Amino acid sequence: MEQTRNPSSARKGWFALSRCKGIFRYHLRVLGKYGSWSLLLMLGSNFLALLLPAIFPARNLDMGGISANVPLTMVLSLVCGYITAHRGTRFLLRFGTPRFSVWFCNLLSLAAAMLMVHLGSLLISILFGYLTLGLSRGSALFTLTGYTAQGFLEGAELLSVSLSEALQSLPTQLLTLLEWVCLYYFFGCCLRWKKWLTLAVVIGVPLAFATLTVIPAVRQAIGVAVSGRQRELVMAGMQWMLWLTDALRYLRNEWPTVQLIAAIGSLPLSYLCMRGTRQP
Repeated sequence: MEQTRNPSSARKGWFALSRCKGIFRYHLRVLGKYGSWSLLLMLGSNFLALLLPAIFPARNLDMGGISANVPLTMVLSLVCGYITAHRGTRFLLRFGTPRFSVWFCNLLSLAAAMLMVHLGSLLISILFGYLTLGLSRGSALFTLTGYTAQGFLEGAELLSVSLSEALQSLPTQLLTLLEWVCLYYFFGCCLRWKKWLTLAVVIGVPLAFATLTVIPAVRQAIGVAVSGRQRELVMAGMQWMLWLTDALRYLRNEWPTVQLIAAIGSLPLSYLCMRGTRQP
């Protein structure tokens, strides 16, 4: 009956019927604005850093090599994930858009925007790296020094090695960024669904862990230190060092797998949270 009344709708694909084109266009305008402002802020801060030696000759500019701005991308992913899960979802559902397409395009647009910001920060770092190199050859106010996997390097050699290391680590950084985008979007959906419950879990679980494990151990160490028993104090210090070593070894070896599993598990959970959003 549906195809008989509207034959043209039967010939349309899922992409057209789900309004993905309009969703992507909306996110390009919203997320593109936040990403563009972030990159412009980074660009302006680098230009200001180049101008400081000219304004204050006593202050030198030392650039430590080429790298993508991971903290900027992570913070922006958290902010944009929250905005996409809240205001973006409400705006898109206002026009009767299918919930699955909203969820799918939200994630895809958010991931694409954050990847572009990450790559943009790397390009800005490359630009200012070679700009600083050119200035360092004409003025002693600009220097290029830093530590890499090959040790302490300077000048063009530092830029070459740091650029090679940045490009080698780029696939891992992009995969990590995609995982955090999924987790941040899920966090935003949970805040929209049950704000106080989500905050209670996020704050309460680490607090309970600290209360049950860390605080008793600290109290025991303080008690041993106050009692003045040298042997017990040494044993407590060794236990603490062993615990920290095991924790660091676990984070280094197992955390990437745990993070990947958590990101994959957050996908259906974020859809379940987002699906319950009321139609405006």
